[in-house]
Amino acid sequence: MAGDETFMKKLIEIYRAEASDHLKAITDGLLEMEQGVDTARTETIIETVYRATHSLKGASRAVHFSEVEQLCQAMETIFASMKKKDITPTQDFYDKLHLAVSAIAGQLSASEQTSPPPISEVIKQIAMIAKTQNEFPKEKTAQEETPPSPSFAAKLESRETLPEHIMAEGAAGEENSAFPSPQITSVTSDSIRVSVSRLDAVLSQTEELIGLKRSLLERDQELRAVLDLIGTMRIRWLKALHLLKQRERASSSGMPGHDSETVGYFDQLYTTIISVEKNLSGIGTRAFHDSHGAGIIIDALLDDVKNILMFPFSSLLTTFPKIVRDLSREKKRRAELRFSGADIEIDRRILDEMRDPFLHLIRNSIDHGIETPEIRISRGKSPVGTISIVVNRIEENRAEILFSDDGQGLDEDKIRLAARKAGHVEVKSRKTLSREDALELIFFSGVSTSDFITDLSGRGLGLAIAREKIEQLGGFIDIAETQLGVGTTFRVVIPLTRATFRGVRIRVYDHEFIIPTAAVVRAQKLENDDIFFVKGTRTIRHDGVSLQLIALAELLSLPAKKDEKPASTVLIVSSGSEQIAVAVHEILGEEEVLVRSFDAQLSFVRHFNGAAVLGSSRVVPVISVSALVKGIRPAESVSPLQEARGDLRQAEPKSILVVEDSITARMLLKNILEGAGYRVMTANDGIEGFTKLLENPADLVVTDVDMPRMNGFDLTAKIKTDRRYAETPVVLVTALESPEDKKRGIDAGADAYIVKSSFDQSNLIEVIERLI
Repeated sequence: MAGDETFMKKLIEIYRAEASDHLKAITDGLLEMEQGVDTARTETIIETVYRATHSLKGASRAVHFSEVEQLCQAMETIFASMKKKDITPTQDFYDKLHLAVSAIAGQLSASEQTSPPPISEVIKQIAMIAKTQNEFPKEKTAQEETPPSPSFAAKLESRETLPEHIMAEGAAGEENSAFPSPQITSVTSDSIRVSVSRLDAVLSQTEELIGLKRSLLERDQELRAVLDLIGTMRIRWLKALHLLKQRERASSSGMPGHDSETVGYFDQLYTTIISVEKNLSGIGTRAFHDSHGAGIIIDALLDDVKNILMFPFSSLLTTFPKIVRDLSREKKRRAELRFSGADIEIDRRILDEMRDPFLHLIRNSIDHGIETPEIRISRGKSPVGTISIVVNRIEENRAEILFSDDGQGLDEDKIRLAARKAGHVEVKSRKTLSREDALELIFFSGVSTSDFITDLSGRGLGLAIAREKIEQLGGFIDIAETQLGVGTTFRVVIPLTRATFRGVRIRVYDHEFIIPTAAVVRAQKLENDDIFFVKGTRTIRHDGVSLQLIALAELLSLPAKKDEKPASTVLIVSSGSEQIAVAVHEILGEEEVLVRSFDAQLSFVRHFNGAAVLGSSRVVPVISVSALVKGIRPAESVSPLQEARGDLRQAEPKSILVVEDSITARMLLKNILEGAGYRVMTANDGIEGFTKLLENPADLVVTDVDMPRMNGFDLTAKIKTDRRYAETPVVLVTALESPEDKKRGIDAGADAYIVKSSFDQSNLIEVIERLI
């Protein structure tokens, strides 16, 4: 029945929110115990996770999530044993408990389109831990069973009172949890919780009022212009009336003139003009007060709604300690996450967008920064590496985030070489790059100092994606400090709020654009004497530094107007640590603007990151300063190395040997590679593959691992130990995805390792292009 379905839907929404809190408590407790705490604190944590697991078990039973209930039962047994000190935790012990938490989170967050992660195997593993301690209990009777958590039990006492309980208890989960935020309002004695999606909708509608505010101000200005026009007309009419009266007096003296009727008619019109002017003046005064008052109310409303959506930075960090732990375990490293200043509040929408950049920074630190415990000890460091995040508010609407690790630091020589291989730097200029410019290349796509490419790392995309996302938010990222053997600090600056910002409105020919005020360093008039040339490039000096000068009209390919004078106004704009000078025709003013991002259909548009909605619903493009800087950055241009590579590809396609025992997979790889312009040979196994390589040397080998006669690891090792083919890149494409298998691939000499479960043909082509 429809009523039952609605009831269960609301019930499960509440359950997911409550489960989110319980899982977070369990995860935090496990992480803290794993790091090592004193006995008293350990006992407190065990009690907390024990209660959270028990409550989650009862709640799961109520909504018939039987597998989650069973797993919680097994975990509860283990925590009960820990309370009795019957279990001495090991690393494997913690690994299995974290796996159980991940399995529950996956089970509860699975969408209808995807199958939930398998949980039965995890139940067996957890139950086995309990069984080995002789503590696996019999099922308790109904009388013995401790009731589920009071908050959830109360909701089940009476279906008739459910809506009241829903309103009373609400959704305890935060939007940053593994579960979607329920669309339920929550009421307590002194607060109210509303789903974030509803607040987003309210904020979006409130932001639309900014256009109304601007329209009211424009109507006020237009009305004042009409009043000025009427005032001018009144003065002219009065002069004309004086002339008529003079001529009338002259006519009464025997001189030709106008009759009294005409003068009277003009006199009446003058009186009417005065009356209209007076009435319009009153209307204008009232309109000004109304628009001013509406503006104050709109600003206050917008600030209030924005403040409601301000969340502490810590809400972004809740899942990161476990991510650091899991990635460290995967990479055979030890690392911990520390942060400070996390109470600084930032727009939740910005926090959501910052999640991916920070995940890339974390992975970069663990992949390339933090050393193995053995290496760290040999260097006099603690075996446990540290990743720290420090948040500071530096301006009214901007925050600075320092992301640091105490790893091995950035090797600029490796970065130079990687940038050359990726085609970003010419061979002849690689050694002449300054240290600062060389380190900057780490943010370029395809630049990676890793010698081994996997499905998750080594492609040189992480930091490039992080920078792109941060700049889309109106922020920037750069390298604050790095030292070999000591560590690296990245500096990220982001706005605290989004959607509205101060912008400088400029004119280029007949076109208007907005440049974010935060990116404008200075505005000045341009004289011919200010321009000089460096290697054929127009340049000006600002604060003793030479800056490249670019005409915005040229960069945007805007057609010139014959009657328009050359652009004579210059804006010094910055993106990160880089500055350029942009020539425009006129600065029209600075104002607060409402920005809308482009839809996916317009994502390809260069040099813009959205559009501003001005008064009368006028839409003006917003310039992306970072895109301007990239657009004229010399290192981004096509180098002779890239051109030579392209000519070579056109002259003679590269050859690839595909070694795969499955005919289906073999034909799929062959079609993908031939479609990308490569010449492809195939082989059924390692022995046949090496034989074909002897007959027809290939530029690259793509091979499976699990094959008869000779597997992919052995084939790779045979290729790499043969001096004739030692430089031939080998890409392993396999279903084996454990860290041990990847290590075997590295030891064999493979250049890349791609897991079939996450296979994507564009990734394969990208890896191959990097290697050859």
